[in-house]
Amino acid sequence: MGVPILEPLLDRLVAHPWLIGDPRTPGAVLGRRVRWTTTAAIVLANLGGAAVVISFALLVLPKPDGVVGPDVTWSNLGLA
Repeated sequence: MGVPILEPLLDRLVAHPWLIGDPRTPGAVLGRRVRWTTTAAIVLANLGGAAVVISFALLVLPKPDGVVGPDVTWSNLGLA
């Protein structure tokens, strides 16, 4: 069961040789592509996680009572 509008697009994407891999592709080329794709995914995931941690440190961590100014923001950022 699927969405009839998306089925032709998904069938075309599944049959694409870059996604699945062409049987004639040499192992070295395939290895490079897998390494590059994996490295890019890991770097992007880490950057996204760092952005979430920094935004939580700056926007969500509670500020102590009686402390006003940018010192608290820098302290929260340093602790993150």
